[in-house]
Amino acid sequence: MAAILPVPSVATDADRPVARGADELHDEPNQQSEIEPIVVEADERPGFLEDCTFSIKPRTCYLDRSRDSGNDNVGWALGGSLGCQSGWWLDRVRPDGTVYASQVS
Repeated sequence: MAAILPVPSVATDADRPVARGADELHDEPNQQSEIEPIVVEADERPGFLEDCTFSIKPRTCYLDRSRDSGNDNVGWALGGSLGCQSGWWLDRVRPDGTVYASQVS
């Protein structure tokens, strides 16, 4: 009867531990942390009404045209716009509106 002898194992480079830098540890999967992230004010979006912006754009125009036929055209117009843009609603919708007006004399 022949005796079976165990074969000694030979260590290879694949079996040896590899020294890794700190950057490589973050690339491995399943690295979960129990530490909650710190919330910074810049990461929080302002609310719907807190992020509203208003704009006022006045306009004026004066026209004084002299013609060779004798008819002179003179006119002045005053007008502009009022606008409002709200903050983001549900991170999808940001409504805004503008009203225009003019008065000619």
